[in-house]
Amino acid sequence: LPISQGKIPHRPPITCSHTMPMLIEEMDEEPVGTAWKFHHLPDAKFFSVGSQHVQPLLDKWGFGPDMAMCTFRVEQNVGPDDFQDMLNSFFRSREVLSVLHALTRLRVLSPDKVTARYQQMSTKVVSMSFFNKLEDC
Repeated sequence: LPISQGKIPHRPPITCSHTMPMLIEEMDEEPVGTAWKFHHLPDAKFFSVGSQHVQPLLDKWGFGPDMAMCTFRVEQNVGPDDFQDMLNSFFRSREVLSVLHALTRLRVLSPDKVTARYQQMSTKVVSMSFFNKLEDC
């Protein structure tokens, strides 16, 4: 419609008397945090545990007989930007939690509330002083 003499013509509102049907489908999507696949490697051994030279250092920092160490393999490649997501997924993984429960008898009742933080450390550490960071936790 043309505008005449600075006036805007009145347009009637557009109404629709028909309703459109809506279809809501449930998707078979993976829940958030489960995109990572972890495999327990029960045959991997840590020779430092129980070692005559290393065990006293582990005991000094409270890593004693009640400590459990185990190895997992992750299927996907983990890049620097993926590490936090992978770490959170690790502690929310059903497979991981069942292995940790079997080893420690600790049970996580609400895995979705579990968060983990990490701090990258130098790989050139040659003394046990790097454990001092654990005192801050």
